[in-house]
Amino acid sequence: MSDALPTVSIHQRQHGVMTREQVAAYLQQELSLSEAPVFVRSNKGRPQVQLESFDCNWSHSGELLAMAWSSQHRVGIDIEQVRPRPQWQRVAERFLLPAECAQLTDANDFLQLWVRKEALLKAIGQGLAHGLRFVEFAKAHGEWQLQAVRPALDVPSDWNVRSLDISEGYIGALAWRDRYTVAHDD
Repeated sequence: MSDALPTVSIHQRQHGVMTREQVAAYLQQELSLSEAPVFVRSNKGRPQVQLESFDCNWSHSGELLAMAWSSQHRVGIDIEQVRPRPQWQRVAERFLLPAECAQLTDANDFLQLWVRKEALLKAIGQGLAHGLRFVEFAKAHGEWQLQAVRPALDVPSDWNVRSLDISEGYIGALAWRDRYTVAHDD
């Protein structure tokens, strides 16, 4: 098990530039690569960098772009800009598990749960299209903790999911697995 954490960086979005191009440019700079990395999609549609034993994921919301990468972990990241969400309860009831909905206190709490679920599903390689109900969280000591993952997806104890301190007005989460395996997403 590695003690190193995935690297996370936060950048201002460059409007008019495709996010993938921004991510490639930042990775080229951060990793001192001679060329920008090439992205491909896995069989399940997850964007991946064509670098051996390397994983990268990104999210954007509002004016920010968040990136996570590691040579030792499988990673997923999600950020959301905090803004009025008058329909948060309806969205929660539609996409979240009943036990999770029962623990929600307000729109901010809903976002805290949402970014954790999305970061984890992105790391697993499924994304939101697979369904937020395939992973289950519960509150423990005031924070959302991973409780269960559908067996076909993975084992909950393999994953770490943590809040990110992004910037005022943003909520984020990082998910990673200590044992990085490319074959997991084939």
